[in-house]
Amino acid sequence: MLNQRADQAIPYLFYAAESTPTPIGYYLLSAADKQVGNLKGADFNYQHYVAMKKENSGQLYDLIESLQKSNLIQTLP
Repeated sequence: MLNQRADQAIPYLFYAAESTPTPIGYYLLSAADKQVGNLKGADFNYQHYVAMKKENSGQLYDLIESLQKSNLIQTLP
């Protein structure tokens, strides 16, 4: 995506998004698709991004939740 090379980044972004699904992976894939003119793919991947962003699950969420339960992270009232 940098240096106007989104077409070369798409296979790697696709692999990353499918092998380890994360909101940022689908967002980057959507942005790359949009840069190369694949608007249908960009919309499809953006919808995945929005859906995953709404979920309260995933590795990061689980890590934050477990740290909060063990009082390793102080939360503000």
